[in-house]
Amino acid sequence: MNFIDDKELALRFKNDAVPSSERLIYLLIFMMFSAALSSSWVINFLANPLANTFDYLFDTFYILISVAGTLICYLTNKNGDDSEFIERYISIGFPITIKWTLIFTILVMATLSFFDFVLGYEFPPESGPIDIIFGVLFLTSYFLRLNSSIKIASH
Repeated sequence: MNFIDDKELALRFKNDAVPSSERLIYLLIFMMFSAALSSSWVINFLANPLANTFDYLFDTFYILISVAGTLICYLTNKNGDDSEFIERYISIGFPITIKWTLIFTILVMATLSFFDFVLGYEFPPESGPIDIIFGVLFLTSYFLRLNSSIKIASH
């Protein structure tokens, strides 16, 4: 593992000397580092926004679901042809992200409109349980779809 020397890692990639399992570790560490830096914990510490318990809970779910989903996709790819995992993960994930973002945006807008116009309930500006539900549904369905597409690509 190269945590500091990027040029040595680049040479190892050039010589095809970075195994799939090590590439997975780089991806997982990168994901967790990125998630942590954009989490409510860090943002609240730096800018003091209206983060609440639901924000922290979602951040935790985000990391757990992302790591678990990535590991499941990795195993699916490994049980297939065991090649090009990160390329597939990123490339196939791109259209899924676009599609799921559109679907969930419409779903959230419809839900909010229903609660507001039909039931007369206005959601508070801070995060709540409905945010956790939609967030977990989004992430879970995203990784289920990504896994099924990686299975197609690797078998």
